[in-house]
Amino acid sequence: MHSAAASTSPSMDSVAASTLPSMDSAKLPVGGVSSLLKDLGCGVKNTDGVPHFVNIPGFGLKRSMVDIGLFNGEDTVMFVKAGFRVYAFEPVRRHMQMVRATFMRAGLVEGIDYQSVSLDRSGRITTPLLPPRPGRGIGYLFNAAAGRAHSFRNITHDGVGSSFVDPHNRVSRDVERVQIVPVADYVHEDVYYFKCDTQGFDKEALTGALPLFRSHHVRVVVVEIYPKGLEGAGSSESELLDLLTKQLRLVCFSSMLGSQAPRHMPAGHPESRDAYLGQIREYRKALRDNRWGFFDDLTCIDPRMTAGRAGFAGTARGTGDHG
Repeated sequence: MHSAAASTSPSMDSVAASTLPSMDSAKLPVGGVSSLLKDLGCGVKNTDGVPHFVNIPGFGLKRSMVDIGLFNGEDTVMFVKAGFRVYAFEPVRRHMQMVRATFMRAGLVEGIDYQSVSLDRSGRITTPLLPPRPGRGIGYLFNAAAGRAHSFRNITHDGVGSSFVDPHNRVSRDVERVQIVPVADYVHEDVYYFKCDTQGFDKEALTGALPLFRSHHVRVVVVEIYPKGLEGAGSSESELLDLLTKQLRLVCFSSMLGSQAPRHMPAGHPESRDAYLGQIREYRKALRDNRWGFFDDLTCIDPRMTAGRAGFAGTARGTGDHG
C-alpha cells in the first residue's frame, strides 16, 4: 500500500512548484515600466521626495549626483550635505536666485560647499572646478540648461514653472535667453543618482548625457514623464521610454507616490511597454482639457553594477570635452 500510494501521489516539492508563478511571469517587463514601487508604497517623487540615503552621514563621499532642473535647489543641498559631488544645472535666473537663497539658509558657503561655474559662450569652463574639501560634499552650479548640444534658446516662465517647449508657456511675455550644454561635457565619472526634471525637455537632456552613460556607470535615473511637454519638444513618451529601457538598458519603475488616475499612473498599472503607453493615451484623452494633463515619475536602475558600458546600445557622441 505504501509503495502504491507513493507512486500515485505528487511529491510536496511538485505541489509547491505548481502553485508558484513561472520565472517568465515573474520577470520585470522588458521595455516596460514596473508598478512595484507604487504597489509597495516606497517610490520617490523627483521634485519633493527625500531618498533615505541622503540622511546617512557621509553616504555621498566619493559619489556623484547630477541634478537637472533645480527650481529652488533643495535637492542639491541634501546631496551636498550627504557628501556628494553634485553637478547642478539650472538655466533660469529667477530660479538661480532662489537656489542661492536656499543654499544660504542651509549654511552652504560659496567656495567651500559650492561653486558657481563660469562658462564662456562656447560652453567652456573658464575657471577650474574646485575639489571637495576632505569629508565634505560640493555642488557645481551651472547657470545653464542641459540639452543635446551647445546652443542658446528662449525659455518661458509661467508662475513657478519654466519650459522650452510647453505650449501654454509660449503665450507668456516672461521670456529669457539661456545657454544649453550637454551634461557629458562636464561629468567624467560614475554617477550614483541622476535626476532630470525639465518639463518635457528630458529626452534632449538625456541625449546630451549619452557619452556619460556609455563610458561610466550611472546607478539610478529619476525622470519625469510629461507627455504634453515631450510632445512640445518634438518627442513623445514612447521615445523617452525607449531611450531609457532599450538604448540605456535600464529597468524602470513608476515612482510618484500618492498618485491618482488619470492625473498619474496608479498602483497596479499595466507594465508591458505597449499596455503602459496605451494607458497613458487613455489618461491623456480623459485630461485633454486639463492644463497639465497626465504626468508621472520614473525611477530607473542599471542592473549591471560595474563601471564601463561595453554593452551600451547608444552611438551618439558629445560635442567635445569642455570640462
